Amino acid sequence: MILQALTAYYEQLLKQGKVEAPGWDSRFKVSYELRLGPDGQLLALNDLRQEVPKGKKTVIAPRELPVPHRVKRASGVAANFLCDNTSYLLGADEKGKPERSRQCFEACAALHHKVLDGVNSPAAKAILAFFDSWNPAAASTHPLLAEQWADLNNNANLVFGYESPDGAHWLATTDDAIRDAWQSAFDTSDADAEMARCLITGKEAGIARIHPAIKGVMGAQAAGAALVSFNAPAFCSYGHEQGANAPVSEYAAFAYTTALNLLLADRNCCQRIGDTTIVCWAENAAPAYSNAMLMFFCGGSEAHGVSESDLAAALKALSQGRPVSFLDDKLDPNQNFYVLGISPNAARLSVRFFLHSSFGQFAKNLQDHADRLSITRPAFDKRENLSVWALAQETVNQRSRDKNPSSSWWAICSGPSSPADLSRHPAQRRDPPHPGRTGSHPGPRRHPESLLSPQLPHRAQQGGIYREPERKQQCPLCSGASLLCAGDDPERRQPRHQRHHQRPVLQLGLCHPGNSLPHAGQAGSEASAEDEHPQRGAFQQTAHRTDGPAARDRLPGAAQPAGAGCL
Repeated sequence: MILQALTAYYEQLLKQGKVEAPGWDSRFKVSYELRLGPDGQLLALNDLRQEVPKGKKTVIAPRELPVPHRVKRASGVAANFLCDNTSYLLGADEKGKPERSRQCFEACAALHHKVLDGVNSPAAKAILAFFDSWNPAAASTHPLLAEQWADLNNNANLVFGYESPDGAHWLATTDDAIRDAWQSAFDTSDADAEMARCLITGKEAGIARIHPAIKGVMGAQAAGAALVSFNAPAFCSYGHEQGANAPVSEYAAFAYTTALNLLLADRNCCQRIGDTTIVCWAENAAPAYSNAMLMFFCGGSEAHGVSESDLAAALKALSQGRPVSFLDDKLDPNQNFYVLGISPNAARLSVRFFLHSSFGQFAKNLQDHADRLSITRPAFDKRENLSVWALAQETVNQRSRDKNPSSSWWAICSGPSSPADLSRHPAQRRDPPHPGRTGSHPGPRRHPESLLSPQLPHRAQQGGIYREPERKQQCPLCSGASLLCAGDDPERRQPRHQRHHQRPVLQLGLCHPGNSLPHAGQAGSEASAEDEHPQRGAFQQTAHRTDGPAARDRLPGAAQPAGAGCL
């Protein structure tokens, strides 16, 4: 379902002319141009990098250009067409392995001859002449390369360019004859691949052995990570290898990875919460849906010129099934919408959640959540709405090395009720020390789920923390061994009882393990205890472990029979 939705999104972008056709990567970072003359000689090394704002400063970054589809490299030699690093285009690098650099250059030359042989284009002939005449051993000392050699070997990508005798110049990736030759080669590249029925398109086609990498996930490898991979025998079945275990065609693999990489590169479609990177998109590929949903999630509407009141009005209208105009577009509540959460896992990606529903249903779940959070706020809180992002940030323990918020926040989007884990974190983290206590142990806490929903069942059924009534009484199960389990006298309160009576209701009345149940001579006090603690009924026969004579000495009355009341 995930790959099908991403492939459909890519096809929508392709119809709108927003992405390149299969066989091309629409956004690839390129740093330098190798400009060639008609005879294949290197004429110039042009810096394609540009200044881009990054926070409050400006940095120099590579330029994003459309280039031929990139191969995914593992450990072997695999060349790319027209655009690659110095090892493949120049046959030299600073890695200290000249023999491997020579193999890379030879592989790249063979690829270009395979694609461009017979192409009637001056640029194509210049590229082939370059590979036939270039001396890799002299690359580092070439007068046009020596000054920039260190930058060229700093993970820089190079692309071929051409300059005609009349001074006109262009990149080889824009030459029509070269593009046609590459497209023809790419379309027939899967002829030798294993044929099977694609799980995404349902068509018989060549199967992608290795899927392209996904880049842009926070915490993942810089070179990219795999969403689908089979690189160990434990992942394979029936003797299949790599992608044959889950057959996906070359086209579908290219389509879904291109779509996901575009979403990850667009800040209006991507947001990070904790270790999870979230992307969202509409089936019709209209950007207004993603912009609106991230505003509903995280706020920040002022940056787009939308006030909080207008954002709240739009959310309410969509939740009621009414279309609204938003960011110069019309939002249809019936539009299919997707939310995908992925996180890094070494060289792979883990899917944390995948939600699919109508845009109006997502809006209704968020509106219901906002209604449950509606409270009277203090005067200093000027926020009109509390976003999901702000709520998730409150689950971060600032004293912990791990600053990731609770991962259960996304359950709000799939509603109808709020996740207990999300409400428990801030309630536990923000508890002040109990009055009269000098230690770090917190005092009795209010029930955390009540912070989010007043309509939840009894707190005992929710696994909440039960607090004894605030009145002085002798604990019936302690048989007088301890003083008070609850009350307002801090000097007489016992720490161990304090801990036990803050446990869930299933442990009501159970005192510290050194005590046993009262013996038969205390039936009167047990009966009164049942009246005082009606929740205790099912636990009348529950006993504590007795450890040695010290525990028995604390019991009043006759000795208990051997083995009685013991677990």
